[in-house]
Amino acid sequence: MVLPCEQPLLRATATQRPAFEVRDREVLPFEVERSLALVIEKELLLFREEEQLKADLVTRFDYSAQLLFREIDDWSYKYIDVKNMKRFLMKSSVYPNEGILKSIIRRLDTDGDARLSFQEFTAAVTPQIEVTRHGRTGGFKASLPLPKNPSTAKFNQSNLGGT
Repeated sequence: MVLPCEQPLLRATATQRPAFEVRDREVLPFEVERSLALVIEKELLLFREEEQLKADLVTRFDYSAQLLFREIDDWSYKYIDVKNMKRFLMKSSVYPNEGILKSIIRRLDTDGDARLSFQEFTAAVTPQIEVTRHGRTGGFKASLPLPKNPSTAKFNQSNLGGT
């Protein structure tokens, strides 16, 4: 779960609430389990798409993580924050709102300081699949095939493990 770094009260409320006991053989209601499965499935599809985009990026003849970082960090802060991300995207004719910018940083920020170091940035743009300049040489496979459009997937009690 990702908690917003710019809202400390919400973060504290979510992380400090009391835990509840889950009894043996206790299951989620079917609709909750189905909804959770859809969210996880969409995350997996997003991950696959991100990996493909990262692989396409790093195999470009003109790609350099250092040059890309410096292009975004246009004032040489040695980090990327909402302000320089916004300037970079606007130079690229993309006009995100403040919420989108914060979401981008939050998703890539691993230490919770609301900005990206060079290490965090390179970890975010480097594919987790093995890639060469000439294309993919290795990779990973999901254990179950995922549909192209998760919203049209057919779920029932048996394939979700519900009762």
